[in-house]
Amino acid sequence: MKLREYRREDADVISSWVQDEKTLYLWSADRIGVFPLTGEQLQEHYETTAEKIRFYPMTATDDSDRAQGHFFIRVPNEGNPLQVRFGFVIVDPAVRGRGLGREMLRLGIDYAREVLG
Repeated sequence: MKLREYRREDADVISSWVQDEKTLYLWSADRIGVFPLTGEQLQEHYETTAEKIRFYPMTATDDSDRAQGHFFIRVPNEGNPLQVRFGFVIVDPAVRGRGLGREMLRLGIDYAREVLG
């Protein structure tokens, strides 16, 4: 698994993993859209969020660059840039149960430490 910055073309893939209203609510904490979530809604939410805070959406991929998971890192308090939070953590339902979520978040922690400082 590799971690890379989220791309606009990831939005449709990620939104397709949200397969029911309960998943949308649990995944997004009721912060975006209505079911069914569209890639456009996700993209708009991310654009709006990025205007307000330091926000780093990430996509986890396999060796073929196929998206397998997604999350974002945000800095909730500019006065304390050493504190980050992870949100909107989701793994492709087709590959769940294989430990990829754990691996993805480990990569995210490494990214926060090494890249974001």
